[in-house]
Amino acid sequence: MHNATSPLRLGQRERHYLSPGVAAELRNARRKLGLSYRMAAGRTGVDAGTICKLEHCQRAPSVEVARALVDGLRLEGDVAAGLMAEAVPDAGRSWRATRAVERA
Repeated sequence: MHNATSPLRLGQRERHYLSPGVAAELRNARRKLGLSYRMAAGRTGVDAGTICKLEHCQRAPSVEVARALVDGLRLEGDVAAGLMAEAVPDAGRSWRATRAVERA
């Protein structure tokens, strides 16, 4: 698993980034389907900006987002496996829900 991270500042959570190879596979799969970012967003429920950031190695997906991309874009094989392998558990929407339960 490649998942690069950035240095943390006080009070920040660690950021994870999709590896260039997986990002390229995701971009190629979207383009092969003939989908723009907006069209892919409509098909997956993942924001177009998030898809763009993933494809440009500016973020790594949460497990929830990775699953939505795999299902919505019907990704298979190495592309699906690579995306799920680099997904960050307890990140994004999942992280917020986990934190709310911990505080209660």
